[in-house]
Amino acid sequence: MLLAHFWWGSVFLINVPVALGAALLAWRLVPDSRNPDALRRDLAGVLLSVAAIGLVLWAVIEAPVDGWTSGS
Repeated sequence: MLLAHFWWGSVFLINVPVALGAALLAWRLVPDSRNPDALRRDLAGVLLSVAAIGLVLWAVIEAPVDGWTSGS
């Protein structure tokens, strides 16, 4: 129905009121769940995770250029 009466991008705009309604309901119905005894963030773990994901991404991008079995 949206495509018949409006431009094609309107199919994405239908999600805006749904998302706003869901956010409002979540804000009202979901209880606060903070843990007062939570530990500090693991900065070394965060940095290692970012580095690992970055290296995997770099390898996937560069593999077509050098070949998947290249050591360089």
